[in-house]
Amino acid sequence: MNSYPDERDNRNQPGAIPPGSSEKERSDYLSMINANGNILLNLVNDIIEISKIESNQVDLRESEFSLNKLFEELHCFVLTEKVTKN
Repeated sequence: MNSYPDERDNRNQPGAIPPGSSEKERSDYLSMINANGNILLNLVNDIIEISKIESNQVDLRESEFSLNKLFEELHCFVLTEKVTKN
């Protein structure tokens, strides 16, 4: 699961981009594909991490963090998703 979507050339995959698309549309599609690939990769990595925690393969430790910063990052993520879907 260590593959990074932006390292692949999505333009060579048949059916990835509708034929006759403008360069802007192609660029938008590729950006969307890469962004969603990154989201999926992060989700899979999170599931693997949770699985390791549940099987006691990872030691949890307490640490301080900024709840405001966490919510700001989450808000930016949700806004990005909302803009992408519209």
